[in-house]
Amino acid sequence: SAEPQVQQGGFVKIAPGAYDSIDTAIVVEKKEEEKTITFFNRKKQRNYTLNYDGITKFMDKYGSLISVGQLQEGEVVELQFLKDEKLLSSLMISPAVWTLDEITKYELDLESGIIKAMNEEYVFHENTVVFSEGKQVTLSDICNLDRITVRGKDYSIYSITIETGHGYLSLENDDYFVGGWIEVGQKVIQKIEEDMILEVPEGTHSVYLSHSGIEGVKEVEIKRN
Repeated sequence: SAEPQVQQGGFVKIAPGAYDSIDTAIVVEKKEEEKTITFFNRKKQRNYTLNYDGITKFMDKYGSLISVGQLQEGEVVELQFLKDEKLLSSLMISPAVWTLDEITKYELDLESGIIKAMNEEYVFHENTVVFSEGKQVTLSDICNLDRITVRGKDYSIYSITIETGHGYLSLENDDYFVGGWIEVGQKVIQKIEEDMILEVPEGTHSVYLSHSGIEGVKEVEIKRN
């Protein structure tokens, strides 16, 4: 790697591309105004933050240059950096990692630690990182109605991003409709029970209620959580 250059007068100027440390890590937070990125080291299970500047190179998994704005939380990246200066020299999205992009057909089993998707079984661990709207959340925040992006290596899951999540719907003054049926969009159809709360995908949906020949329709907007 390139060494920092010593200039006259004792000032040290860091040569472009200089680094003394490498790591494979997960992007957990970007602060573009402060020009910092926080990473998660899976082996040590800890976060650390690096600064970047105009010389820092950001690349996709093919080595083409990208902007910081194109970098997403949950990406698994190969880093080169100067440890003492906490300065990021280059970042490349890891070519060794696979991505299941925005999937909706999957089974999440928290007890066995497995996600079944694309006719395969993938394993998640205590160091699997989960994101929702740029913030870290937990595996139990995922509902099978969510659209998720999964990244990993071999059959091991490194990160999960909830692309579109779910919220909750309850009925007021539901006495008359108990025992009837409720339909929410295309996803939820079930019998109406007293004081029930439904998990519903985020977005705008038509809610259809019916009981003994009486029916009603209302449009609702469900926000995440």
